[in-house]
Amino acid sequence: MRGLLNFMVVAVFVFLFVNIPLSPAELIEPTRTLKGEQETMGRLTVLSEPPGLKITLDGDSIGKTPVFMVEIDSGIHTLRVKDSETDILVEPGKTVKISLFKNEFIFIPVQEIKVETEAEAEVKTEKREKRPERPRNPIQIRNEENRRQSIKRFNDFIDGTKGHF
Repeated sequence: MRGLLNFMVVAVFVFLFVNIPLSPAELIEPTRTLKGEQETMGRLTVLSEPPGLKITLDGDSIGKTPVFMVEIDSGIHTLRVKDSETDILVEPGKTVKISLFKNEFIFIPVQEIKVETEAEAEVKTEKREKRPERPRNPIQIRNEENRRQSIKRFNDFIDGTKGHF
């Protein structure tokens, strides 16, 4: 009887731990997707000289210049300001800045702002603190003092405290 019990325990052990990993696993469907979380819109800023010119995007009016940070679908669009027309590419999450000057479009580069994490800021602070302070030489001290005096004289002249610079 004891041998039969041991055989049954071993058989169950073999069945559970040997056969299960060999069986094909079933795929579980995802419960949500990231499609809704992706940014599909871009932004458009249009300037002109002179201001007040009519703007159309793909044939639809979006206002008069200047227009700032209007959200539009990403992709290629036809932009028309007054009588001038150009194609623009709007990337998701990016801003396109364009200006019309003397009937020519000027694309203005947009510098993306990098948000610094607390850890990165802490590393920068540590590096700054570790740097030994160099002694200033007398010429630097004299130049700084001259600069301060010049700024004070200029401010006194602007304020009207002194009649001369």
